[in-house]
Amino acid sequence: SQVEEVFDFRGSGEEKSRERSRLVRAAVDVSRERKVHITFQGSHVNSSIPKLSLPGAYPYYDDGVTSRFNLLRRVQATYSLVPEVEAGIAIVWFGEPPQFTFGYEFLGTGDSRNYNGSQTFEAIGKYVVALYNPLYHVLDSHIDFKVGGGLGAASISYRRTTTVWTYLQSGTSSPQGSYFEISDNFLVGYLFGQLEFELVDGLSLGLVADKVFGPSRDVQAVPEAGIPARRIRLDNTSVGFTISLHF
Repeated sequence: SQVEEVFDFRGSGEEKSRERSRLVRAAVDVSRERKVHITFQGSHVNSSIPKLSLPGAYPYYDDGVTSRFNLLRRVQATYSLVPEVEAGIAIVWFGEPPQFTFGYEFLGTGDSRNYNGSQTFEAIGKYVVALYNPLYHVLDSHIDFKVGGGLGAASISYRRTTTVWTYLQSGTSSPQGSYFEISDNFLVGYLFGQLEFELVDGLSLGLVADKVFGPSRDVQAVPEAGIPARRIRLDNTSVGFTISLHF
């Protein structure tokens, strides 16, 4: 289809430069007229939740690494309101891998204690988002730098379970168990910045860094397992890549 667009070269030097840039882009890059954008993001997650640590934990039993790669952290669909501004919706999975920890402690006089613990954090947020490209008239037509953010609701579930077995020299044993859970819907925020490079018409690859803003909650202590009371943030940050389709 044919589109008529007006270029006005009156005004200040900065306004003339901006119009000249628009004219060049319109002449050499029709892909900029694409309105619908679908983005997929994969990221390495940096946790805000303290690692589950138990007395006498052995490294080769401890699967408590909380910073791992999330192959699908975000799916986003936006529409270009103007060339520099997009609006749409996004789904962000900001949960983390479960932790399982085992520990052993010798108490002396033949007594001993075994520790078992697990910690899970599952979260999915649904956002209304907006993006802005502040360097649209500065960067090459095949490069985009976008900053964006949004507000939404997230379903968050945090669970921590510990079991402590005390074995006495007399042959008797006694267990102590603890269970803590947070499970609810919360208001959450989201901020990100991404640098995209157009590979072919309609397909871009990019680099991204983001931050999910979630609630803070108090978590009770487990004295028998050496776990203090603390306040945790149910959110995290990540750094990764994006694949975007433009229609």
